[in-house]
Amino acid sequence: MKSSNNYTTSKKQMSESSAIDSKCLECRGKCCSGKIEVYMFDEIYHVDTLVCDDPDNKYNRLMKLINNNCIALVDGKCSIYEKRPAICQTFQVGSPCCERIRLGQINTQSTSSIK
Repeated sequence: MKSSNNYTTSKKQMSESSAIDSKCLECRGKCCSGKIEVYMFDEIYHVDTLVCDDPDNKYNRLMKLINNNCIALVDGKCSIYEKRPAICQTFQVGSPCCERIRLGQINTQSTSSIK
């Protein structure tokens, strides 16, 4: 019985994970557009091909943008996922904020530290 319950839970978790992954693929990184602040303790902070100084001096360093999308966003996926900045690591995929960005209810162009 116990292993049956564990199997059911695992199957449910896999199903929920697949739904979230599906939304990410459908959305193609809307949360990765606009200014994305990079903190001093981020490993990529000093990689000049990925980050730049903020021209407005509001933030320390920012991810570089191509067509207003994060330079690391390639084909709708994060190309540096394993070493992405802290702000990206704390963003909750599938959260209410994620849903609002995906539906266009939050403008990421003017928001840098969305959680």
